[in-house]
Amino acid sequence: MVKAAHKQVKKPKIHSSTLETLTLAEKIKRNALKAKLAGKTSGVSEAPSITEETSEIEVSLDKKSFTTFLELTLIPELLETIQALKYTKPTPIQAEAIPHALAGKDIIGLAVTGSGKTAAFAIPVLQSLWNDQTPFYCLVISPTRELAYQIKETFDALGSVMGLRTCCIVGGMSPMDQALDLLRKPHIIVATPGRIIDHLAK
Repeated sequence: MVKAAHKQVKKPKIHSSTLETLTLAEKIKRNALKAKLAGKTSGVSEAPSITEETSEIEVSLDKKSFTTFLELTLIPELLETIQALKYTKPTPIQAEAIPHALAGKDIIGLAVTGSGKTAAFAIPVLQSLWNDQTPFYCLVISPTRELAYQIKETFDALGSVMGLRTCCIVGGMSPMDQALDLLRKPHIIVATPGRIIDHLAK
């Protein structure tokens, strides 16, 4: 007598990177909110309601905050390079992200390739850097070497009249040359995870 084999019915996997990213973003927001509330309500037995949590993290994604870069209170040096690079109107990710970043808020942004994501965070970083004028101001982590070079190029272009110093710390390049670049105290460091960890360890 042959026993029937038990077949496991597997649920179809959702191969949507957008869905996975949004789910991760929601988890990060929930964890950050829990940590924030835990600090505020230490010793208080009553737990906050779900309605309060939702209202704190809810952000409108349909309405653009500005239509031209001239509407923002950016420094003249930054506006000059924006115009020279022919950035006329902000892309949707830029319109949503830049005002919040200029206000010092944390942002999780999601947009397709070629939508201007790098400028969406580079412009607020450079605006803030102009006010603080300190080295090692920003570390950008890139998943690939090619993307790291592209990000550095965007920073170099936007900060071309600001005296901006940048360096790219990626694999496949001389660690000694990169160490010398770091000794020059760049404002912006663009790096891949493995190589920057190597430099930190040494």
